[in-house]
Amino acid sequence: MEYNILIVGGGNIGSRHLQGLSKSDHKLSIHIYDFHSGSLAICKERWDNVSDGTKQHSVYFYDDLENIPKKIFLCINAATSKNRFDLIKACSQIFDIKYLIL
Repeated sequence: MEYNILIVGGGNIGSRHLQGLSKSDHKLSIHIYDFHSGSLAICKERWDNVSDGTKQHSVYFYDDLENIPKKIFLCINAATSKNRFDLIKACSQIFDIKYLIL
């Protein structure tokens, strides 16, 4: 079984969550959303630093919420406090989220 994981906010905290998920023994499809291209670049770099190719995780980077799968097993909100509430609200309306970490 593959689990859809959504990380909202790909900056310093979100990229550290991504690095932690790399250690999971479960097959993960990890979707990282951030509207700042610099934050997504940080995530990509940090993923490359920890990904050794032995895990079967898929990682996707998005600058909009539209193309992300709608059924999410776990959503990790790592957005800044300024945007956090609006993003939680938007995600709860767009996605079917089983678990949410704030």
